[in-house]
Amino acid sequence: MAECLDADTKCNGNIEQRLESLAHTLGNIKETLRSAGGVYADLVRQLEIAEVELEEVALELDSWRRSIQLASCLWMVSQSSLPTWSGAKLKLRAR
Repeated sequence: MAECLDADTKCNGNIEQRLESLAHTLGNIKETLRSAGGVYADLVRQLEIAEVELEEVALELDSWRRSIQLASCLWMVSQSSLPTWSGAKLKLRAR
């Protein structure tokens, strides 16, 4: 099960770094536009909206990553050499 955790971390580390880099770049652009004067106020507002959307996408990505990670680990467990009861017949008593 640790294997799927390690692989998942390696795959998503690049995406997280890219999201952080983009957020940093947006912050720099926003500050530059604010200092340029009122002409760019609408652009700053649009950038702030984009930042919120970026955060929402990052949260959704994390949620999907966890779901995929869980499914992958469950699949690995299902493929392991655990004893099976496919040939056994269980009889239930009626109460």
